[in-house]
Amino acid sequence: MSGHGGRRLGAGRKPGAVSQAKRFIAEMAREHSEEALAALIDVALHGKSEAARVSAANSILDRAYGRPKTMADPLNQPSSGIFAIDSSMSDKEATEAYLRLLEAI
Repeated sequence: MSGHGGRRLGAGRKPGAVSQAKRFIAEMAREHSEEALAALIDVALHGKSEAARVSAANSILDRAYGRPKTMADPLNQPSSGIFAIDSSMSDKEATEAYLRLLEAI
């Protein structure tokens, strides 16, 4: 029963290959990118809520300069001597922060 199921050499999509559907969607998005950017600019300048204006401005900056690198939370660094878990953290994040503290002890 050789060749039935399991992993076979040369089978499947190559690593990093983009599916035709994703390629098609990306192409369509690029065709409308000028209008989308204009809409973001309009919301950033004239949005009704501050949250909408800030979100649009952040999106524009992310596209212009790339997303900023996330910085480690200084409160959860063992060297700071301060440890914080707050309700915005997921269970996994809170557990990892607590484990980092224990490792420092």
